[in-house]
Amino acid sequence: MLKTRKKFFVAALCVLFGVFLPRECDASSAVDIFRVYSPGVATLRIVTKDGKNLQGTGFLISSRGELLTNFHVIRDAESIQVNFSEQLQYSAMRILAQDPGKDVALLWVEGVSPSILPLQLSHAKLPEGSDIIVIGTPRGFDKTVTTGILSGYRTSDQVSLIQFTAPISSGSSGSPVFDMNGRVIGIAIGTVQDAQGVNFAIDAKEITEFLSARPFKTPAPQGNLPPSSAAQLSTANNNTTSQGSHTTAEFSEILAHLQLLTPGQPTSKVREILGTPDREVVDGIKSEIWDFRGNRALLTIWYRNDTVNRSSWVEYYTSREEAVSRVESLWNSASRSLGKHDAASQIGREWRQRGYAIAIEHHSRQGTHMVLFTTR
Repeated sequence: MLKTRKKFFVAALCVLFGVFLPRECDASSAVDIFRVYSPGVATLRIVTKDGKNLQGTGFLISSRGELLTNFHVIRDAESIQVNFSEQLQYSAMRILAQDPGKDVALLWVEGVSPSILPLQLSHAKLPEGSDIIVIGTPRGFDKTVTTGILSGYRTSDQVSLIQFTAPISSGSSGSPVFDMNGRVIGIAIGTVQDAQGVNFAIDAKEITEFLSARPFKTPAPQGNLPPSSAAQLSTANNNTTSQGSHTTAEFSEILAHLQLLTPGQPTSKVREILGTPDREVVDGIKSEIWDFRGNRALLTIWYRNDTVNRSSWVEYYTSREEAVSRVESLWNSASRSLGKHDAASQIGREWRQRGYAIAIEHHSRQGTHMVLFTTR
């Protein structure tokens, strides 16, 4: 009787205050959680660089098209198809951030339907024994829902994990693990073989830290230049545009980096923005390099007395025509954003800002043409 009265009271509150508390009121059982939140869970169909076809799971976390999954799901991806349903299928345009240590990646999906409700992370620590729900793509079966309990909290390689009993299988990696309010408490990462109900998810607090830092760590390329084969995924933080076979960052994304990394910025601020560099070079003046491999680009910061001296974004192209087309596009974008340029030369144009200048130039080196976008 008391339980019935409690449910009636909660239902009444939802009717009265549903405008203010829609999420908590909608999700009170596995049936409700699946109905309300499963549209935000996507099957990821991945084609790797060596031609293999893989599957995983991801879920939408913002109306801007940001989607979370495991890093190991997309690690070797050449292309990623994101299927929320048969009618709502997209391509992941790029990787916004990734952290192999936490095994988390953030993708950007352009033009996501506003009908898809983004999922929300929970910052509350549930007691052991709490009911949980997982929605994912085990063995290729889209939108599979399983239930279980939160078994405990563990730590592996200094990453906080949640142990749970809801069944998961190959393809479930990247699945959201829900509490009974429909909030995501973790991302399913894997299971212990030859054990029953011993499954793990990355704790939501690790995900929150990842989203705050937005690191992008990739292996440093061999030699001085990025690999010659162009990846279909870009590593930008804004819109992308295609030039030939390359996917390259828009002006706004590069400008956002360079304006934040203007001369005088402290080293600590740079690392706060970009995370740990991929490489460091000490050759008279210290420099640090971040490798945006999907863009075939490098961002290099030079320091003097622990502050930024200058920075540059360099994109590499295999033909002069591509490089010229790209630099002209950047010139037009800069003109729209910064106004008429202040100086020009045969290889570039310069926009002088307060305390620094931004130059966009076209260079050729050893048969490889590049666009150099730098602060001075």
